[in-house]
This record gives sequence, structure tokens and C-alpha cells, in this order.
Amino acid sequence: MLCLKTGILLNVLGQLTPRSGYSVREIETLSEGDELVELAAVLAPTSANSSDLDAITTHLARHANVASATWTVSTTS
Repeated sequence: MLCLKTGILLNVLGQLTPRSGYSVREIETLSEGDELVELAAVLAPTSANSSDLDAITTHLARHANVASATWTVSTTS
């Protein structure tokens, strides 16, 4: 998620995923500029439904301070 620097979005992200049945393991800062920060929410290991993740990112993208929201799949060893 690319967004304006604000603690509000961390709260939005932290509250949204558990309501959807997913737990956030950690939130990583991928890049940070003067006004924007790129965040990645790493979900706890589980199966994820792509339509659920689409709905979460659509919801996040509608937030006034979010420039873009996407999701991707990766595995951990």
C-alpha cells in the first residue's frame, strides 16, 4: 500500500484484516519518502482467498490518504 504518512492507516489496516478472517503477522515499511510511505502487511500463514484480498485492497484504496493498494502472493520457508 502506498499512502501518505499517517498512523491512522496502520489502525485501518490492523482492524480490517481480522474482521475479514486474516491476521497480520507484521507490517513492513518497504520505502519511505518525505510525504509517502509504502507499507506491506504480512499475513499469518494461512490459505488466502483472492476475492477476500481483492475486497480488502479495494477498501483500502478508497481511503483518502491511500495512493494505491495491491496484494501479491509469496511463500516463506
